[in-house]
Amino acid sequence: MHEARTRTFNVKSVKPRFGLTRPRPNLTNSALYERRNGRILNFMPNDAVQEIKDKLDIVEIIRSYIPLMPAGKNFKAVCPFHKEKTPSFIVSPDRQSWHCFGSCNEGGDVISFVMKYEQVEFYEALKALAEKAGVELKQFNPQQEKEFGVLYDIHEAAVKFYEDQLAQSEEAKFYLKQRGIHDDTREEFSIGFAPNAKDALMVHLINTGYAATDIERAGLAFKTDRGTYMDRFRGRVMFPLKNTFGKTVSFSGRILPNLETDNVGKYINGPETPIFSKSRILYALDKAKQEIKKLEYAAIVEGQMDLVTLYQEGVRNVVATSGTALTNTHLQTLRKITDRIVLAFDTDEAGKLAAERTLDMAHMLDFTARLFFVPDGKDASEYIAKNPGKIKGVIERMQLTPFQFYHDRFFLDQFKNDIKRATRAFLQKTLMLASPIDQNTWIQQLAAKTRIPEQVLYEELQLIKKTRSGKTEPQTAQAVEEAPTSRIEKIARRIALVCTAYPSLRNEIEPYTAYFPKSAFDQKTKDLLEMQSSLEVTGDEETSSNEIKFLLHELKSEYLKAKQQKLVIRMKEAQTEGKPEESSRLLKEFDELTKLREND
Repeated sequence: MHEARTRTFNVKSVKPRFGLTRPRPNLTNSALYERRNGRILNFMPNDAVQEIKDKLDIVEIIRSYIPLMPAGKNFKAVCPFHKEKTPSFIVSPDRQSWHCFGSCNEGGDVISFVMKYEQVEFYEALKALAEKAGVELKQFNPQQEKEFGVLYDIHEAAVKFYEDQLAQSEEAKFYLKQRGIHDDTREEFSIGFAPNAKDALMVHLINTGYAATDIERAGLAFKTDRGTYMDRFRGRVMFPLKNTFGKTVSFSGRILPNLETDNVGKYINGPETPIFSKSRILYALDKAKQEIKKLEYAAIVEGQMDLVTLYQEGVRNVVATSGTALTNTHLQTLRKITDRIVLAFDTDEAGKLAAERTLDMAHMLDFTARLFFVPDGKDASEYIAKNPGKIKGVIERMQLTPFQFYHDRFFLDQFKNDIKRATRAFLQKTLMLASPIDQNTWIQQLAAKTRIPEQVLYEELQLIKKTRSGKTEPQTAQAVEEAPTSRIEKIARRIALVCTAYPSLRNEIEPYTAYFPKSAFDQKTKDLLEMQSSLEVTGDEETSSNEIKFLLHELKSEYLKAKQQKLVIRMKEAQTEGKPEESSRLLKEFDELTKLREND
């Protein structure tokens, strides 16, 4: 058991000095590393990581993020990674680990918690924790720290270079002025310009002292077939992309209009690197998070230009995706700040499809969502240019509910002459709603709109569920054998939970071990049971003993009943195949099981 610790920690108050390396490891058993898409991203000697973990108490670290309540020898909380009302999140001081027994089923150590909560990579979390633990990571591998930190340094140098280039480019400044971007806004967002030259940034960074291989590793240049290096961004207005700590980790570049062709993307982003993952980064979240908390909702737009113009108009609770569709990870990042979002997407078909896809994800995560479509079919920046000072009020007044959006989309647009298809398409969307209350409300409203009785809508919904599940009843003895014995598993798990809380009760289950599933007491299950028992076993030992007796009786009965069900199927198969002796033998076995159940 770990010693009691008296120090308290608050990782959130730390501003990490990031600077660890991208690995070039010789992988051995003494290494800790992380893989993604086949690439090794992070590498660290185990002794460094273990020293950090040994010097920190996971309870105190997690308590600095979320409230924890005692639960036996463990601690419990409402899970921060999915919405719930009853605590299912357990922290174990003994194991220095955490696990959610709710719908997300996540778990890990103190490093994985900070990674998931802060939505940062391994080394960023490790660096923050190392500072709290008083561990100097560079003492373990200074070369690795230098190689990782240089990626941040290169991006900061690139930000300054692009800003200087914008100051010298009348064409780029004129474009931003046309789009309504003020000079002070441009400076606040560090907007720059990548000159339309083959290797202008590359030459500048090399002259500054950075290695070509590091610049390539940072995603700002690539090697050509001839073995020379070329800038990734050329002739583009540049928007720095920052992580939640405000560190620049990549760029998004918008091509100047006079350089647009069918073969050139209007926007391009930097590639995935050890410090940048496009599925994690929301543009301007570092600026918007305080305003989002204040207003209790986040506005989401599809591009940097719309965001900057909205921000300039006083809409400060706004974030944007960067040349990629919104992901579950993006929404989970927002979920830690607010459970309300407003989607401001384009009014064309692509924008409506994006809104549909995002609503599906948001509803499954139990967000309260609204939609805003810019009047007159324009994008936000176009509307603002013609209607300065009005967009903020328009967003607040003209929000559309998802119900209204789907009703209009299916009944008035896509399937306006086919009420059956429109109704089915709408009902499919109710299945995305996490809340049964929301589902019921939508069906009541749909019944009022379409004059289809609620009962009929519910029957149609059940038919859709059945069609989607594609489940059929087992028809053979083998299928019955393979079918999950869910009630037996639930009873066995409850018995195991109670015995974990009161180990002395294990003696009572010895005569019944044959009736338990094989996995009931394996080591992996045991580790989780010790944490979960803190949540679910609340009675004293005498009460729990009585519960065990009842559950063992139920377990045996369910086990025998399941065996009888298999025998019935096998008897039918024997009769079909013309095997009377086999059928008689199975019938005798069935009768013996019946007597056992009656005498129990």
